[in-house]
Amino acid sequence: MTSILKTNTIQDLSSTVLLETNGSGTITTNNIGGQNTPAFSAYLSADQSSVSAGSYTKVNLNAEDFDTDSAFDSSSNYRFTVPSGKGGKYLITGAVEFNDFNGGSYSTKDLYSAVLYKNGSLAKMNTIHIAAAVNGTGVSLCAILDLSASDYIELYALADVGAGTGKINGGDQTTWLMGNKLIGA
Repeated sequence: MTSILKTNTIQDLSSTVLLETNGSGTITTNNIGGQNTPAFSAYLSADQSSVSAGSYTKVNLNAEDFDTDSAFDSSSNYRFTVPSGKGGKYLITGAVEFNDFNGGSYSTKDLYSAVLYKNGSLAKMNTIHIAAAVNGTGVSLCAILDLSASDYIELYALADVGAGTGKINGGDQTTWLMGNKLIGA
């Protein structure tokens, strides 16, 4: 026996719309935790120069692909802040591309790190050790973080290469930070 239920709206007892369809297969969910939002994708639109070796440097992610809740500040603080009522577990990913440290002469002693800061403190870090001389290198990381309203996430870079300065590559979306709230976690 086959049963078919046809409807365009499902509401709770207080008439709050939980699910809605447009009749063409598109379903909109409301207030049921079915959306992975807030979600954002930000990137560095141009090279960030004069980055000091051996220092944690905040990446100035000044451009956005999208930001569902207007929670990423790409103009001054360069960080994602969890909106009120949107706490939970978040999947956060990022990448940093380094270049021109040690005058572009990379050595096998160089260490490069992409770092996530939560509320101003180191939360997660991924480091690579250069095994051969190269001209530029990238590091990515991925983490699931438990975040509450007003918590903020920032991307930092660390080039542990002795002394001098270099740059973080931008403009071609090789340096970025993105994230979204997880449902069901």
